[in-house]
Amino acid sequence: PDGRSELANPALIRMLGYETLQELTDRNLSVEGFEPNCPREEFIRRIEEEGEISGLESAWTRADNRAIFIRESARAVRGPDGNTMYYEGAIEDITDRKIAEQALRTSEDRFRTLFENAPVSLWEEDFSEAKKRLDNLRRSGVGNIREYLRENIDLMISLLDSVKILSANKTTLSLFRAVSVLQLMRSSSHVADPDSGAANLDTLEYIW
Repeated sequence: PDGRSELANPALIRMLGYETLQELTDRNLSVEGFEPNCPREEFIRRIEEEGEISGLESAWTRADNRAIFIRESARAVRGPDGNTMYYEGAIEDITDRKIAEQALRTSEDRFRTLFENAPVSLWEEDFSEAKKRLDNLRRSGVGNIREYLRENIDLMISLLDSVKILSANKTTLSLFRAVSVLQLMRSSSHVADPDSGAANLDTLEYIW
């Protein structure tokens, strides 16, 4: 509880950048072992109240002052008087995963910015329901979906109506005079116009 390590295996010693257990035990981790945003007070509160903690993620500081991300599970070992003698548990280095997650978020943010500000109309649609219904038609024996939909216009319109608009960029909203994606969804018949024949058939044939 006072922040000093009494025992650690070689893997933890290496993980924290020390050469020996003595180097680790000489350091008060509660004072200099955690990054400023590390929820150490939350760790102590929870483990004291609940007796154990599982899968808490936080940032620690290595001996070389480099930050690493860890996932920690531990329990409080109490004496006969009920007071906590020490904490014991396991620590996993999740730094690589955290770096990958941050890289993914950065990439997604960059893509979203490009998507939103593109000078051409872009939108994202969900064809899963239409695909499911097309698969059922295939299983029922339909061979040429293009000819089949030409002969069943109401079915083609129904399939197009089942397509959901998930997102649209600013250019798309402006093009269709919509102030939001919700409004665009409500008027999606203007986007998937049944009268646009060949284009709609191409789309449905592509996911067929």
